[in-house]
Formats: sequence, structure tokens, C-alpha cells
Amino acid sequence: MIFKFFDIVRNDLLIDLEVLTKDTNLYTSMLLQHEGIFNVTENKFGNLDDQADLFPKFLCVAKEQQVSLAVTPEYSCPWLVIHSIMSYIEKWPSMRKLWALGCASITPQELLALKEKCASSNVILYFDESALEKGGGLLLDPLCYVFNVTIINRLAKAIGLLANILERDAEMKVLQDFLNENESDIQGIFQSIHSQKEFIKIIFDYKENNVKLKGNGENEPVSLNKISAGQRSALALSFFLALNKKLNKGPNLILMDDPITYVGDLNVLSFLDYLREMLINDRQIFFATANKKLAGLCEKKFFFLGSDFETWILND
Repeated sequence: MIFKFFDIVRNDLLIDLEVLTKDTNLYTSMLLQHEGIFNVTENKFGNLDDQADLFPKFLCVAKEQQVSLAVTPEYSCPWLVIHSIMSYIEKWPSMRKLWALGCASITPQELLALKEKCASSNVILYFDESALEKGGGLLLDPLCYVFNVTIINRLAKAIGLLANILERDAEMKVLQDFLNENESDIQGIFQSIHSQKEFIKIIFDYKENNVKLKGNGENEPVSLNKISAGQRSALALSFFLALNKKLNKGPNLILMDDPITYVGDLNVLSFLDYLREMLINDRQIFFATANKKLAGLCEKKFFFLGSDFETWILND
């Protein structure tokens, strides 16, 4: 018998079971440990006495108490109970709950008849049909997983994803939301590393799909294509550092490869001063540069770190 992940077998189903959720939340379970005599004949492996009344009561309590996982021992649950669950919606487990029911033995013919019964209903019965190839005998130690799922309409899902991309996750809309949420951080970083301070505000023009900078005077905001390469670099670094500042669960480090190639000398010093502040706030920085002058400035600026500051010289 081949075991397969059910969401691979049926990828049109939304399976969200509490017991399979990867989080730290606790889940509840309930086990039915009944008394009885185990009966073995040529036609059946299971309870000697009919336990059809006990199991529905157990499952009813499990549903009322919203138990995450209800379990019955192997060979215990009669198939009449499975038939009853499949026939009445009110007997189904609640969403996100799982019932693992160890059932009495069943013949291949009985299992096929049960599958045929499900064909016209909202019940999906799945099993490895290679177990029926011999056609006779008994299927021993069957385990039924019973759970409630949502059937995903693929067209509706695709349309929803497209709408989500166009309306909520459009590139410019995401940029606008980011600016609105982090404007003060970006502005503060920009003022720190852009020492001339001729711009006092970053403005996102949603209609023109453009980012502009507002100067100290009463002139109109300036678009990015009208400022210097050094100013654009300072602005890009402000965005990058603001994103890194928001990182709570990632690595506590910053990797940079010649980030200030086009920034003026005064801005370089301001930028290194800002990195010194980040180091004090427990950030580890890897800074690569091919500029010997800049490498020398780094050594002087971070000399106070002592043995925590290291230099590697890479040759071709």
C-alpha cells in the first residue's frame, strides 16, 4: 500500500487541520478506550458485540467540545458508524478537526460499494485502490481519517489572485504603503546621511508614479531624475536601511557591496557615522569596497571596535 499526502492527491481542497498547524498553540485530543471482546472469524476482525451506540455518543461529545483530534483504537469502530457519518451533514466533524477512527475489517466489495455510495454526495472517499487488486479476502486494520474541507474553485482562486496582485500588491501601491508607514524613518535616515540637508521631505506622487523631494524653499518638489547621482544614492540607502531597521526575525546583520560609489565625500562621512550608530544597536555589518580611500576611512571610523573590527584584503 502506498501512502500519499492528501493535498497532493486532491490539490483543489483547502486542508487546514489544527493538529497539523505549525505553531505553538496547544490542541485538544480525546481517546475512546472501550471494553469488549475481540472477535476473529473468516469474515470479520472486530468487536464481538455490536458497539454501534457507543461510538456516535463519543463522536458527538468530541464535536460538542470542539476537540482537535478524536481517536478510536484499531479494529474498534463499526462501519455502520462510518456510513452514518457520511450520510448526515450534522454528524460531520467541525472544520479544522480530525477524527482518526480505527475500524473493523472490511471486504474489498464492501469498500467499493461505500465508494459508489459517495459518488453523488459531498463526501470524498479516498483510498489506495491497489489494495483491492486481489479482489477477495479482508482488508485488515483499516484506519479512517474523517475531516471537513473546503473545495476550492480554481477559476475563482485564479481571479482572486489576479485581483489581489492588481489591486493590493501593485508595485506602486506597495511603494506608497511602505512610504506612508515608514516615512519618518526614511526621512530621518536621509537627513543623517545626506549632510547638505537641502531637502526636508520625501513625497510619493501616486498619480505620476514618482517619488519627489521637497526642498527648504517654496519651490515645487523635485523628481528623482532632476537630482544628482549622489542624492539618489543617499535616498536609495535610506530605503534600504529603513527596511533593515524593520527586520525583527531575520539575521542581525547588513551586507553591503560598494553602496556609496556615487555619494559625495561629505555624505560618505555622514553615512559612516550612521553605520557607527547601527553597530552600537547590535547590528553586524559586512562592508565590501574596491575604493582604498573609503577602506581607510572605514578603518578610522570603526577603530574604536578594537578586535571586533576585521579587514580582509581580496586579490584577483
